[in-house]
Amino acid sequence: MVIRNDLAGKVAFVAGGTRGIGFAISKLFAQSGAMVVCCGSTAASVAACAEAASSEALAIEAIKLDVEQADAAKTIIGDAAARHGRLDILVSCAGRAFRGSALDTTTEDWDRCLAINLRAPFLLSQAALPHLSHQQGSIVFIASIWAVTATANRVAYIVAKSALTALTRALAMDVAPSRVRVNAVAPGYVDTEFLRASLLAANPGRDPGQILDEAAARHPLGRIAKPEDIADAVLYLASDRARFVTGQTLIVDGGLTTQFGLSDFATKSIPNNSE
Repeated sequence: MVIRNDLAGKVAFVAGGTRGIGFAISKLFAQSGAMVVCCGSTAASVAACAEAASSEALAIEAIKLDVEQADAAKTIIGDAAARHGRLDILVSCAGRAFRGSALDTTTEDWDRCLAINLRAPFLLSQAALPHLSHQQGSIVFIASIWAVTATANRVAYIVAKSALTALTRALAMDVAPSRVRVNAVAPGYVDTEFLRASLLAANPGRDPGQILDEAAARHPLGRIAKPEDIADAVLYLASDRARFVTGQTLIVDGGLTTQFGLSDFATKSIPNNSE
């Protein structure tokens, strides 16, 4: 079912595209005319994605993949390009938030956080670029508002997402001669199962609706994002409408980071998770 033609005839690979923000991206891409190959880290998310795609007659293939496995990722991306005859778009949405201050973050958590949120997007890009260069394609990374500001007890995550925006700029320059564009989207609070679970874990016994209302009130636009809000931004950057945009990070946060004293909003009652 195509409802718009921004990506007509294109093939997209969406890492982390089986749930949450990633699934919203996969779905919108398919609705925009693309053939979408997406991956998830669990069999349950892959099955749910495949079922949803089938029920709506969307051109989405869901595959189980741990993005930290570089060889497997390279093979799956290569197979997808061969199977569909091209690869035009890579979206790297797979990620995980890590808690911990500079004093209590373990070496293992530091390494794992950077492996998931920085190393994996880089290796996915390396695997996809030989195919993208044939189509003058595009890469979109999913960063976070914590790439452009900071709060306490997120040191590894903030460093990883900040480095991801640096990778966006550096990679954009490296691949510009091939006319491949590289950009990032930095979401703020997004209403996903992950965010709701985090809110409940941090606020046991409280009404989840009230917690979400409190989070919404902290945004100038009066609400937190829906996954579709992020997907729309990604679609723009991935499409030919952004043909002269590269090396940029687009913040999609309802105006949250434009406010003075952002740290005032990073309270314990609202966990700082954006994915």
